Amino acid sequence: MAQPTKTSFDNGSTTTNASSYATTSKTFVANRLYLVFFNGTAANIVTPTSVKWTTNGTAWTQMKVSASGSQAAQIGCYAAIGLAITDTVTVSYGAQSVTGFDWVIVESTGFAAGLANAIPTGQIGIAGPTSSGTPSASLVAAPLVDSLTLGFSYQETNAAFTAGTNFTKLQETAGHINPGSRAAVEADNGTAQQTCNWTITSATWFAMAVEVRAATARSRLYVSNEAVRRASRW
Repeated sequence: MAQPTKTSFDNGSTTTNASSYATTSKTFVANRLYLVFFNGTAANIVTPTSVKWTTNGTAWTQMKVSASGSQAAQIGCYAAIGLAITDTVTVSYGAQSVTGFDWVIVESTGFAAGLANAIPTGQIGIAGPTSSGTPSASLVAAPLVDSLTLGFSYQETNAAFTAGTNFTKLQETAGHINPGSRAAVEADNGTAQQTCNWTITSATWFAMAVEVRAATARSRLYVSNEAVRRASRW
């Protein structure tokens, strides 16, 4: 079984101070999988109060967000099964004013039926904020053999990301005010990886690793044909 596909669907960055942000208006396709990765900055930033299609109003599901309440920046991932609509996605922070926002939306096909099966939230790894080393985050356990691994990272400097070994940079966005921050998404090169990593200049960073499981997922348990033949004799 082939792993799920991955396509950069939308990305953007804004320096506007606001309590909510809308992505670009795009035409979504029914029954495809969409993941929005984002970061926002504010003193003692809070978790978004809602993430939804702006006009349609249907909420997206929270996959993972970094700690809130004591950090100046936060990264997150929300997902939805596509509807046949042209709309934006709005990320709202309630009463909190945020000083800038970056986002990347990834579109996927060939994923396991049902959002909980496609993206097991217990598998998502997150790291940071720290200025030690370079961005790296790991899934809790090894991914299934046909899965897709996506990595998201944010750094507080306006310098390009270099994707890690066995990964390709899918999209990068810059222009955020923290100052001159950047965010990027990478995808594995056809073989699911447990750890996502990047090369950057020295900066404070966050990182996230997400597994997207295939429509017919296979584990990493292999049995040889000879073993099957022997077992069938009993």
